[in-house]
Amino acid sequence: MGNKDQENFFAEYINKFNEEIVNMGHVNLVIAGKTGVGKSTLVNASFREDIAETGVGEPVTEEIRMYSKEKYPLRIYDTMGLELSLDRQEYAVGQIKKLCDAKKETGNKEEMIHAMWYCVHGNCARFEPYEEAFINEVSKEMPVIIVLTQCIIKSIAEELKSEIEKRNTMASNVFIVRAKPYFDDDGKELQAFGVVELVEHTYAILPQSAQKAWANVQKASLKIKQERARAVVIATATASFGEGYMPLPFSDCVALVPTQIGMIAAITAIYGLQLSQSYLTGIVSSLVGTTATTFAGRILVANILKLIPVAGSAVGGTISGSMAALLTTALGSAYIVVMNKVFSGEITQKELESGAMREELSNLLKEKLKLESKKNK
Repeated sequence: MGNKDQENFFAEYINKFNEEIVNMGHVNLVIAGKTGVGKSTLVNASFREDIAETGVGEPVTEEIRMYSKEKYPLRIYDTMGLELSLDRQEYAVGQIKKLCDAKKETGNKEEMIHAMWYCVHGNCARFEPYEEAFINEVSKEMPVIIVLTQCIIKSIAEELKSEIEKRNTMASNVFIVRAKPYFDDDGKELQAFGVVELVEHTYAILPQSAQKAWANVQKASLKIKQERARAVVIATATASFGEGYMPLPFSDCVALVPTQIGMIAAITAIYGLQLSQSYLTGIVSSLVGTTATTFAGRILVANILKLIPVAGSAVGGTISGSMAALLTTALGSAYIVVMNKVFSGEITQKELESGAMREELSNLLKEKLKLESKKNK
């Protein structure tokens, strides 16, 4: 394949990828709690970028600072360590209400505050009455999740969780979290836990308009990314069915290419990955075998058809709606598997250049094609 073909493909991919990032909007999360409860550690374990250190901190009230980063669809509103007495509680609630009211006045759904994580040290064995009152007041503005952090001794945290739940606070739920591994006095490593459950619960209570952004920014739950990516594949396969229903002459299957490039861009955006031109084209080349076929033309359709020996005769030189949907589903399903491997660090660009890895990815698509073919019989 020529450099010009790669550039055409990558240019179209970049356009669609940027559209995905813009269209997913932002998710806006408040993080509150006393000083020293481990808010930064929790943020680092939950999100793929540490915007508290690398982003821009903008004061929005006297006690609240908003952290954001360009092309990163998360805003974190940090209460900067609330030491809550009765007076401080009333003041802090007022500041949060002021923030929420200001966002509501904009009339922009993307600006609305979506949820709060209220952090409590999980091994302090105390949950103050004024903390409960604070949470109940804030819960009138947004969902609040109580996070018991730094839970080195899990049994103490479980007792605290039980005590909090008995109080029937208006919090959405209480989660016990050890955001990073610890070593006990004997040198035994205590594994991290709880972040996945916290991230998945937060995703479930967010409005649908914020869930896409949450899937992108969080790094703890592969399940969330996979589910959203599969939804993209289903939607794209449906669109491909409509495009193929014409039916498309074999030589005109280029009409499906923008749809499938859009699917690849949308899935990549969900995983929060920034792929270089060589990395992306290497993945696609490995999947569909694009040697001597242009990216700008029929690569994402015609080359996949080559993997099905009877495709040409079966469809009489045309792409039917069901065949177009089958190809799209197989490609999307294979690409999700690859994204899982890239996201987890199993596939590096150097490894992608190896013949064994390229063969593995090509075989992966063939397996998905066989599976989808059986489903459609």
